[in-house]
Amino acid sequence: MHDKQKQTMLALVQHNASSAWHRHEMLRSAMNAA
Repeated sequence: MHDKQKQTMLALVQHNASSAWHRHEMLRSAMNAA
C-alpha cells in the first residue's frame, strides 16, 4: 500500500512538472511573438 501511494505521488509530481514546463514554453513563445 505504501509503495502504491509513493507511485501516485511520483506521478502527480511529474505531471505538475510537465504542465509547468508546458506553461513556461507557451509563455516564452508568446513573448517571442510579441
